[in-house]
Amino acid sequence: MTTSDLPDDALPEGFSVPDDLSSLSDLSSPAEPAAIPTAAGPVAADPAAAAAVAADPATAPDAAAAAPEAPAHKIAIILTQVATAEALAAACAVNKIVVDAVTSPVGAYAICRDLSEGAPAELARAVSTLVKTVPLILFEAAGGQVKASQWQGGKRLGDMPAALVLDGAPHEFEDLLFGTTTVHDLPGVVSSAGMSRWKAMRNLSGKARKQRGGE
Repeated sequence: MTTSDLPDDALPEGFSVPDDLSSLSDLSSPAEPAAIPTAAGPVAADPAAAAAVAADPATAPDAAAAAPEAPAHKIAIILTQVATAEALAAACAVNKIVVDAVTSPVGAYAICRDLSEGAPAELARAVSTLVKTVPLILFEAAGGQVKASQWQGGKRLGDMPAALVLDGAPHEFEDLLFGTTTVHDLPGVVSSAGMSRWKAMRNLSGKARKQRGGE
């Protein structure tokens, strides 16, 4: 599980916190299929190099040798049916899971910070144990290729067609996957890394009371 140096203060007494965030879910209608781009767009040319080539084509550098290879874009995002980023981040903070959470019309999603081998899958397993009765989807993107897998109750249920799910996702979700935007560009990001366990427990307790009051 991805961990951090979150404050390990004593948990507050007298709080009733749900051990399953499914009650805070915001279920959405199923998405329809859509095409997914499989590669990044073209890279803009260097104006100075283009001018030099136009003046003397013989001086054109070998593109493969002259241009340093850009690092491949890589990201992992967990799409949940939890209604708010605050609830998702709070649950992750209580369990010492580091994510950047964002609210969206189809449910809050968590952007993974640890992209080392196997870390996103382990994070999906951990987060899926917090939302036991509804599935979540792990998206992993690298070099313009996207794959998706479904998780529930700490178990991987199998692969999903990424295009099917992405069609119903907000546009900034796809922008994150393909590297045209970053988490720093998004409004309302809630990080579990800066949230104490006491604050997280109070946050979840308050949401649980509101949920019960609305029933």
